[in-house]
Amino acid sequence: MASNYRKFLQLCKNWPVDASKPQGKDLAVFIREKVAEAFRHGDATTVRDVQACDAIHDSLQRINANVYRTRYSPSRNYETAACRATREECSRVLSVEGVTAIEENDVSVLDRLKEGVSKKANWKKEGTT
Repeated sequence: MASNYRKFLQLCKNWPVDASKPQGKDLAVFIREKVAEAFRHGDATTVRDVQACDAIHDSLQRINANVYRTRYSPSRNYETAACRATREECSRVLSVEGVTAIEENDVSVLDRLKEGVSKKANWKKEGTT
C-alpha cells in the first residue's frame, strides 16, 4: 500500500492549478501548501491518526473527481440564486482579469454618497434659478 505522503502527492499531481484565479484563491495551491506543511519530512513523516488522514484524502479525492457536482448537478444550465449568473459568468468575474477590473472601477460608499449629494445640490440650484 502506498504511503499517505505518496497518496497526497498523487492527489496534488492530479489536481490542476487554475491560473485564472487570483493569488491565494486557488484550492489546488492551498492544498499543496497544506500537504507540504503536514509532510515536512516527506515519506519519513509519521502520521499520528492514519484514519483521519485517510478520511481527508478520500474527501479531497471525491471533490477532485467532481463526485458531488455530477451527483447533484441539475440538468439545466445552472444559475446562482442571488444574481442569476451562470457558472461561466461567475468564473469570469472571479478570474484575475475580473477582479482587476472590479478593483479599477471600485468606488467607495462614501464617494458614491458624496456624488449623490452633490448631484442633488446641483439639481436644487438649477431648479431655483
